[in-house]
Amino acid sequence: MKRFLLIFIILFVIVYFQYLNINKESEDFTILQHRNPSKDIIEKMLFEKRISIITDLPFDTIMFNKYPVMTITPKLYSKLSQHQHDSVLKHLKQFFEYYYLPMTIKSDISINYEKRMTQTRLIKQSNYRFCIAQFLGTRKLYLFPPSSEQNLYLDENGGFSVDFWNQNTKKYPNLAKAKYIEINLYPGMAIFIPYKWIYCYEITDNSMSVSFYSESIFTNLLKK
Repeated sequence: MKRFLLIFIILFVIVYFQYLNINKESEDFTILQHRNPSKDIIEKMLFEKRISIITDLPFDTIMFNKYPVMTITPKLYSKLSQHQHDSVLKHLKQFFEYYYLPMTIKSDISINYEKRMTQTRLIKQSNYRFCIAQFLGTRKLYLFPPSSEQNLYLDENGGFSVDFWNQNTKKYPNLAKAKYIEINLYPGMAIFIPYKWIYCYEITDNSMSVSFYSESIFTNLLKK
């Protein structure tokens, strides 16, 4: 009985501190950046819950049918069969699994083609680990810490009422108080956007990117 109680207490303490760490919010605009780091360094960077950027990633080594995936044009991709789509995503996953959370139980990955001048709505980053990897073209990101949510007018559906690209400060006066940081993402770079941060972006050149998320057994259960 005492042994069972001791095990229960240890498990409770582990889960409790996991809960606190997982739901701890970062407001820090400090950017952590490293050139193609080791797995150990990646985990240390992302543990800080800051915006993290990896550079000089060898995306040209990801192959499909003996050709680099980054040479697949939007037109060609649209003509691939479902089996071929799955095969492309499988090769991408094999490359990016290195950057997934330890003990991942839930994940997804997608390849994205976006045209120049594309502008997105404000998005609340709801995955514990989320990354955008830029293969071709460039994008400019605008990132807001969690505390800016109150100034961005969250609506009842979990989205945002304001249009970042056509700001109406008369209707939404608190918008002017929302602090953010601008980051340019170039080919060979990947950015990890912290959990609960808010972001939007514009495509400045025709773009090809890969985005993915991962959740561990702890984050999937303990996120609030």
